[in-house]
Amino acid sequence: TGLELGKGPEQVNFDELWECAVKPALQQLGYMPLRADEQTGSVIVKDMLNALVHADLVLADISIANGNVYYEAGIRHAARESGCVLINADWARPLFDLKQITQIRYPLDSNTPTVEDYQKIQTVLVGAIPQFSNATGPVYELVRQIDDLEAAEAQLRERTAVLFEFDTQLNSARLNAGKGEKEPLRAMCSAQYLEQLPGFALKELIDAVRDNLNWTSLVSTVDGLPDSVRLDAHFQEQKALGLSMGGKLTEAIAILEEVVKRDGKSCLRLGNLGGMYRHLSVGGSTKDRTRYLHSAIQAFRDGMAIDLNDYYCSHKLLIMLVQRNRQSDAAEAAKVSALLHAACRRAADVNVQDEWLYPTLLIHAFYKKDAERAREYADRVLAQSWSNWKLMGLLTDLLSLMGISVDAELELLLHDAESEVCVAEFIGICREIQLLLPVSQELLMSKVFPIVDQPENEYRKVGSVEARLALEGEEITSITSAGEETSFCAGKRDVVVRNDTNAKELYIVRMEIFEQRYEIESALNNEFQAYEATGKSLAIQINHEITTFLGVGVTFFINPTWPAEQYVEEGDYFVCPLPGKNEIYRVGKLEFETTYVEAITI
Repeated sequence: TGLELGKGPEQVNFDELWECAVKPALQQLGYMPLRADEQTGSVIVKDMLNALVHADLVLADISIANGNVYYEAGIRHAARESGCVLINADWARPLFDLKQITQIRYPLDSNTPTVEDYQKIQTVLVGAIPQFSNATGPVYELVRQIDDLEAAEAQLRERTAVLFEFDTQLNSARLNAGKGEKEPLRAMCSAQYLEQLPGFALKELIDAVRDNLNWTSLVSTVDGLPDSVRLDAHFQEQKALGLSMGGKLTEAIAILEEVVKRDGKSCLRLGNLGGMYRHLSVGGSTKDRTRYLHSAIQAFRDGMAIDLNDYYCSHKLLIMLVQRNRQSDAAEAAKVSALLHAACRRAADVNVQDEWLYPTLLIHAFYKKDAERAREYADRVLAQSWSNWKLMGLLTDLLSLMGISVDAELELLLHDAESEVCVAEFIGICREIQLLLPVSQELLMSKVFPIVDQPENEYRKVGSVEARLALEGEEITSITSAGEETSFCAGKRDVVVRNDTNAKELYIVRMEIFEQRYEIESALNNEFQAYEATGKSLAIQINHEITTFLGVGVTFFINPTWPAEQYVEEGDYFVCPLPGKNEIYRVGKLEFETTYVEAITI
């Protein structure tokens, strides 16, 4: 049965169930019972189909996830208006959602049922079968009894056309988002558009938003879904992910724990919970760190126990045990490693199409210190078109196994490790992944700031801007002359600024920063008003020497201080506002040269 210990029998003797409960119940109701798998005709398939179509009653036991039974019940539903009854044990987990189809559930709790147990099952069947044997089946009820077939066919064609257009539009939007043009995908998130789509299409769209926009967009899009689907477990899981990646870990955990309570445990849900507790364990008091670390490890353990073939929780558990490094952790890690490797090899052998398979094998190779395998799996991972957030998670896991901080200078470590071939190989792989990621704010401040922090690089902003108070939670997308640059989510006391340039780009500024950089003669309100610029900044134009120094191409992304990536290309400017000197962000070439002048001091 695949059930957890204590949740039902480990196995069922269906021969005994048939002889002691099902067959006597059917005889008591006046039927001549025949088991489908006992037919001995020369053409078994033909005999099976004949019986399924012409029998007075078809009883389908779907307690076990047997695809043949589902297929045969489907034939009966399509062939006859009534006379197909689904039965299952009260612990059964159907292959898919059958809530709309009437079922008879019978009690079966023991591995070795008694005569009394079988009598209870027989009583349930005798009482329920007559109630459902003449009920109209779902195919006839939902399809064949349609009064206006032409209207139904026209509706199907229209719906198919809508879905075809959706697929085409989403694929195009994904490709454009990969090139930095994110507005087409953002436009697909409007409430009017979302109302048109069925659940599976909404899932595709939400996944595209997650991988191509920002975490605020993911949360707001889920919140904008139709009421009928918004609370679906998948969408709430994605919302929790967006909140956690945006730093709202306690809110995310609360949502996931509610999903687990309502819809049950799964490897993915417990894995995500473990990941959130893992993030909470960084920082805070020693007591809190210990508590959250324990919660993370326990969540990964529980998730692994659900299905040993699902390697998501097991690879996270392995990392956490290595990271915690208690006396007993090494022995447990060795056991987890063996199970993890077996699950991954099985997935590879049966050709499971899972984007996480080779990253997981890469993590396992790091744990085993197998440089040859690590190189093989790293090449496969780097060939995948992975989103930045996934690559960042992978890099964090690999560095954790090596005991290296995410903020460490990998180039220096690589140079220091040249004499140790194995270590150098591992650090080199991490460096290759790092080069695919947006340049971090820490790296900008450590490498670019010393270059830009020179008196000759001081500029002052000129001209006027328009500004208004932002609405909390409002999302602003900045579109410059070079296309979409970044997006912002407003908080309390934030200001929306509109530049006086051809692109009229919008961006968010914190109130205290706005007060430093602009002359405020009239109080800010909800309407745009003009304000004169007074702020100064350090700035340097980004040339090929700087991109080479950073190890990036002519176009790349950076992580500014707000939670969204910013597109950059050679010719733009790195700007560090004064007097704080505590952040670096990008200003487009045309916008910078239109609104900044050198601050010459005499």
